[in-house]
Amino acid sequence: MVELTRKIKRAVQLISNTEERRTYFGQRAAVRRPLASAWIEVSALCNLDCITCPRQGNITPDSLKLMPIEDYYKVADAVYPYIRDINLIGLGESLMHPQIDKIISYAKSKFVGVNMTSNGTIMTEKIAHKLIHSGLDSIAFSIDGGTKETFEAIRVNARFEKVKRNINRLRKVKKDLGVERPWVALGLVLMKTNVHELSDVVRLCHELGVPTLNAENVFTWTEEMERDLPLYNGMTPEQEASIEEAKQVAQELNINLELPGFVMKEPGVCSYQPHKHFVVTWEGDLRPCCNLYHPYHYVFQGQKKFAHEATQGNLLREDFETIWNKPEYVEFRKANETGVNLPEVCQDCLFSRGL
Repeated sequence: MVELTRKIKRAVQLISNTEERRTYFGQRAAVRRPLASAWIEVSALCNLDCITCPRQGNITPDSLKLMPIEDYYKVADAVYPYIRDINLIGLGESLMHPQIDKIISYAKSKFVGVNMTSNGTIMTEKIAHKLIHSGLDSIAFSIDGGTKETFEAIRVNARFEKVKRNINRLRKVKKDLGVERPWVALGLVLMKTNVHELSDVVRLCHELGVPTLNAENVFTWTEEMERDLPLYNGMTPEQEASIEEAKQVAQELNINLELPGFVMKEPGVCSYQPHKHFVVTWEGDLRPCCNLYHPYHYVFQGQKKFAHEATQGNLLREDFETIWNKPEYVEFRKANETGVNLPEVCQDCLFSRGL
């Protein structure tokens, strides 16, 4: 068997101790697992056509599908000994998977935390009950605007009022059942076309009883996007004022507003930390980070570029240790952990640029 890296080997040795085994299989089961999380794409299908999605001009919808449940079980068995959490996220909407409750409950049976991102369009009462009873720990709903007009212009095919009702539906079911989980957060892609409504989204958090709003910068797939959308290319005084107002409103309403950086730095250490995280596509391919789920075209500082295939191995055919210890993958992780000898696509990535 291929040797584990020193960090993973040490963690596995700790788990083998009797005292650590009790912790491992108790309430704090995952504390000693060596890696933080895996992002697993159980669905590459989506019912929306968001303008910020890398699908735009990049990926043929016919090539995207659901992960078969049998494949998910194989992937799960391969990675769960090494991770503390999974995040059900990818190019698609995870709630479109008809066996999402089995996916979650299987992870929970392995003492793994389960988190999810959703567009909130198909949160029925039945699905809400499934998520709660399967043990989902947290869910983040994407809300890219504080008004119907802005939200629906960005999140094409979604309906603002319906998404709000659906979030409230989950809140009501939790209340009726007397449970706290899944914890709920809102997330938005922050850009020039919606920054003026950031305060409105903070107020929406308060209205929906959601304590956290996580804002992220926009990645740009086309020249038009790079020209028109990113705040890190320079903000007007009005845009800066919108951010300051949102901070003040968040403080007044006791909302945790998490903002990205807005000043581009020289490429350095990756904030995604691929030495602690990895992603798995619906086909079982293990790839090194969330920005390399699939090959795609992008634009950086006026130049059209292409992020190439980044598969390190396939978990349906290879064991995790073999993939994790491949020399080229080890070098990739080392580069991103130190910020030295970064591949070009990593140098261009917001996560290595302090954004």
